[in-house]
Amino acid sequence: FNCQTSCGNNEYLCPEGWCIPQTWRCNGQPECANGEDEKLCDCSVDQFRCLTGGCVDAALICDGVEHCPDNSDEWECVQLDSMDLQIRTKGNEWLPVCASQWTTEWSNAACQGLGFAKAQFTEMRPADSNSTPHFSLKPEARWDSGHRLTAAVSRSDEPCEAFVEITCQEFTCGNPGPSEGVAARLVGGNGAANGQWPSVAVLYQNKTKASCTASIISPKWLLSSYNCLHTRDKSLMSDGWVAFGGGSMFETDKPETQMRVVAEMVPYPQVKFNRFLYSDDLVLIGLKEPFSLTRYVGAICLPEKEIEPRQICVTAGWGYTSPGEINFSQYLHYLPVPTIDLAECNSTKHYAGFVSQHEICAGYTDAEKTPCYKDEGAPLMCVSEGGVWELQGVLSYHSNCGRGFHPSIYSSISAVRSWIEKTVGSKFERKSTFNVRR
Repeated sequence: FNCQTSCGNNEYLCPEGWCIPQTWRCNGQPECANGEDEKLCDCSVDQFRCLTGGCVDAALICDGVEHCPDNSDEWECVQLDSMDLQIRTKGNEWLPVCASQWTTEWSNAACQGLGFAKAQFTEMRPADSNSTPHFSLKPEARWDSGHRLTAAVSRSDEPCEAFVEITCQEFTCGNPGPSEGVAARLVGGNGAANGQWPSVAVLYQNKTKASCTASIISPKWLLSSYNCLHTRDKSLMSDGWVAFGGGSMFETDKPETQMRVVAEMVPYPQVKFNRFLYSDDLVLIGLKEPFSLTRYVGAICLPEKEIEPRQICVTAGWGYTSPGEINFSQYLHYLPVPTIDLAECNSTKHYAGFVSQHEICAGYTDAEKTPCYKDEGAPLMCVSEGGVWELQGVLSYHSNCGRGFHPSIYSSISAVRSWIEKTVGSKFERKSTFNVRR
């Protein structure tokens, strides 16, 4: 820590002169030397307590603008009750939305705010009574993919003839893709067939040529490593970042390859660095426009329970053989990896107590098969008891490519599933899934 007299936005100044993220304040763990960050944590009656600490005016809840450092004032603001579109008031009531001025673009915005690609159907339900309190579009509201629906509406008691009903386009998760293998240049492991791991994507920075592996979890959202992105771009601004999905080799002229512009990066609020390891090393990536899910571009399921001890899983990445720019002729490769007991991982033989309960140890301790340098963000994919591929972890740390003798460390997804659901706006209920043949 460097001693300072002031801190940046979303930071808290400890009396000792160091800055900590505002999301660490009132999180139950003292970070300042004498615990000042855990004092005066109660919010007043007319304030809303942010999930990871801090208070904001209750009138700012669900106004379409993030005021909490962890964005929790904008969580769970829109819902579909059967098909009825509803928005939450400051007083925690759910009100319908008036169909006046409503267009398909607004329906798509509502569905994307709930984790889907777009709306499938929009209908107008006649109002039972003209006097029902509701939300309606502001007269000046203009649809923009970068804005939340809640920023475009206001509460109204004016007469309304009909309310909005929406059906969102469902998507499946966990499709393993075709299983035929192909030869490839890689560091240990096996070459992936085209479309074999459709949820594995790459994030690419057009200006600096930096890249990180990511996993598609819904048409509009990906999950990657905070460490990977922060190392390559300290600002974590979305400018210049794009996401590529489809196929095992990215050639932009191939019909199965899809490219989407990154709209936002949302780091896990409690991500921390400790000596040489990050804990909860995760960042959600929101796209400006959703992927079209195909046999080559697909979403992986979130885990329904924690990883089993010593479960065999698969990791996949882009086989970077040395540091440097991504080579778009590089094949995706995959590798079956065994998970390792946390106690063994935390022994003096490996990480000496630095690995937290929110991490997963997996991989071989022989050099040939370790995940390679620069594959941070690579997924740890496991088959559930129900035969569905699930994303159990995201690669955070590994010893150097093909030369280390320690297992790799993955950030656990089940530990932060609630945060993912609230940020994306979806419960990720499995309407239907693909089963894996064992």
